[in-house]
Amino acid sequence: MWNRSIIVIARTALAMAGGLALDEDGAAVLRGEIRRILGLQTPEELLRGLTGKELQEMLSEAHVTAKAGQANVVLAAFQPPPRPLGEIEAAPKGLANLGNTCYLGSILQCLAQTQTFTSELADHEGRLGRIGHELNSVLAQLRDMGHDQPSVAAILGELAGRYSWYQGKSQQDAHELLRTLLGALADELEAPEDQQSLQQVVQRSFRGQICEAILCWSCRRISLRCEEFLDLSLDIAAGDDDPGPLGLHGWIMKPLPQEEHGDETDLQAAGEKEAEPESVADEFEQSVLEVQLERVPGRRIALGLDWAETQQHGCKVLRRVLHGSMVDTWNKRQSEERRLSPGLLLLSVNGKEDQDDMMQALKDDQRLLLRFASAEAVAARKSAPDAQGFRVELARHSKASWGLQLERNGLEDGLIIVAQVVPDSILDAWNLRCQSTGRHKAVVHAGDRVLKVNDSDNADEMSKSLTDLSKRKIVLHLERGKAKKPGVPEADIPADQAEDPDAIFLIELQPTIQNADGGWGFQLETGAGAAEVRNVLDGSPLAMWNIACRSRGEEPLCVEAGDVLLDVAAMDTPLAMASQTFKLRRSRERQASIRAMQTTMVAAAKPKPTPELEEKRKNMLEAAGQCEAALPAALAKVFAAAPQPAATSLADCLRSLGSIEALEEDFSPIYNCVHCSTEKACRRFASKRAWLKPPLPPVVPVQLKRFYGQQGSYYKSKTKIKTSSVLDLSSVMLTEPEQQQLQPFMTPDSKLAASAGITHESAKYELYAVCAHLGGSMERGHYVAFVNTGPSLEKEAWFLLDDARATACQRQDALLVEAYIAFYRRPSPPEAPAEPKSLSPLDACPLCDG
Repeated sequence: MWNRSIIVIARTALAMAGGLALDEDGAAVLRGEIRRILGLQTPEELLRGLTGKELQEMLSEAHVTAKAGQANVVLAAFQPPPRPLGEIEAAPKGLANLGNTCYLGSILQCLAQTQTFTSELADHEGRLGRIGHELNSVLAQLRDMGHDQPSVAAILGELAGRYSWYQGKSQQDAHELLRTLLGALADELEAPEDQQSLQQVVQRSFRGQICEAILCWSCRRISLRCEEFLDLSLDIAAGDDDPGPLGLHGWIMKPLPQEEHGDETDLQAAGEKEAEPESVADEFEQSVLEVQLERVPGRRIALGLDWAETQQHGCKVLRRVLHGSMVDTWNKRQSEERRLSPGLLLLSVNGKEDQDDMMQALKDDQRLLLRFASAEAVAARKSAPDAQGFRVELARHSKASWGLQLERNGLEDGLIIVAQVVPDSILDAWNLRCQSTGRHKAVVHAGDRVLKVNDSDNADEMSKSLTDLSKRKIVLHLERGKAKKPGVPEADIPADQAEDPDAIFLIELQPTIQNADGGWGFQLETGAGAAEVRNVLDGSPLAMWNIACRSRGEEPLCVEAGDVLLDVAAMDTPLAMASQTFKLRRSRERQASIRAMQTTMVAAAKPKPTPELEEKRKNMLEAAGQCEAALPAALAKVFAAAPQPAATSLADCLRSLGSIEALEEDFSPIYNCVHCSTEKACRRFASKRAWLKPPLPPVVPVQLKRFYGQQGSYYKSKTKIKTSSVLDLSSVMLTEPEQQQLQPFMTPDSKLAASAGITHESAKYELYAVCAHLGGSMERGHYVAFVNTGPSLEKEAWFLLDDARATACQRQDALLVEAYIAFYRRPSPPEAPAEPKSLSPLDACPLCDG
């Protein structure tokens, strides 16, 4: 059975490694070689640790030897090639995705490498509850190099039994899960002594303290409070180059911009916005309801659209939305007026308006943009005077050309036919805007006929209006190329397949040690001057590029099957230790998908300017100035605001933890100072500053607040934050001098025990795991983990764990990805050098067993 297992494994590995033909003799040689190399390992453990190149060389050696008639000879000279520095023999075990359980698997992989926690948890096995028992079991299996294949099924079942939101197969937040797991260890127990024991298990690994000092602007006294943390949750700071006093934002220091109501000329001179006249088309577009959906691979949830048997105005009619479906989930996140309801008509799917094409897209496409409208709105559009054509409304603020080149032969016959749309013109900008919003019927193409210009259908008047440089607005009524004269060229690209101007994109790949001879990761089907991407090799530089892009929510920069590699010659560049740039063109399907998922993001809301609000702002600034002028020098130093650049690294986000923050809401005070307030309803302006209070925990998970709510949905910040190998927390530590400066101004109820001095080295932590979210929003995406299975950064072995797959990688790959949670640990002290001992000749012989 053992021999048959080796043959099966060898043949399977051969097929994966490159396709050498291996007969029974070759299998016998390979079997002998594996037996010699295995030692105490199983065949599965050995082959799991080998790279593709090593398998290829081993199998080639077996193949050549068998053909030479030496099937029974053990090749003493054969040695597997040396492994890259830092790589270990066996890869960690993966966790199969049971249907959107990647958030759970990635956190468990990170916890499995948290040795202080896993060892203490195992020591308290007798006190564990149901969730704790399953957590300890799966972590032990992940760390064990035996045959047992761990699964998340049992622990997920226990979580769902206690916390209802883990029922079903919905995507969950990995950070919330981490806090749930650590809290549940004690919460699920009944005996107080058991609860306390498990709380201490968690606290000994993760517990730290954040100390907050709140300065009241009225009494100028400080209230101190300390809160425990099990992880640090950091904002991605936008930056403030010119902050106001006591933590006020720089924009608050300037008067609020008041709404202006000037004439049309003033409005045009003030900005570049086009003031387009209202039309039936505009009103119709405002009534259209757009629905954005994305199917998650491996997650079988019905779309949920049930259609009526009859159509209206040539459109399918929505009969109902199925309960528990994707559309039902979307509806629950929307306001009442934005929900899909029975009776709505389907206008388009991903820009396609043909009935068969729409139904096929609903069946096959992963990303969907659905456009609906009421029957009344569709009827009103069809009955409009310009319903038989399409309308284009242009505006300009200079004497620039509109961008229409007309067909000369058509002008001789009294027809105004578009010969070409001038690139970078006003009309070209109109086309791009229509393409990006899915209004493909309003895109102007060569061959389209102009029927009216500003409601005039006279050919001479229309020509004059199009060439009159004094006109600031024109309204065109066009017909889609039906009345063209013979010989007028057709549009090269159909409206629903117009190529996105950003179809061409560049990528920059970094070589990896593991793929020194394995190529960049493209699997291509070559053609004339270009090559279509068929697949991306796992663990390759291209695969790591895709993961890094998805972690930033930048899916358009990923390379997928169907994309075209334009510079095929770049593939011949040797895979040296230098980056290489490649130029690609996205497939038409991806262009349409990217356009469909484009969402206009609204800037962070600021208070709407009113005279009353402006008065409040002035009063707040006056209070801040009075407080700052009266502050003692010691407090003024502690609460002095400094310019904060926009965060670009994890260290920048950490510094924002200790930045000064003014406590106000719409320029009104919100802080209840117990020292100076005698009335319960009395509020004060205040400023807050935070520090980390020693001692620090052995392990510090750092979460970046990448998700934020806006208009009923959650979005993901695409800000690039550089993760560092070493994180120094000393810059946000509460020091003894700072404590002494605060002590005289504390309120009587504030107490702060003196902290023992902490050395600079003990505040330094090293990265050992990263949980990354791949995707553009909280509702969709995928979690993966990068872990260092080695004992330190000096003796590291990094792996990418993507569900059940474990791929060897480098630390650089973990640093390039946009971390959602970065796990840091305090490095172990260096081991003292062992005293040399004399060896007998027998001990020194490498061939002797003892």
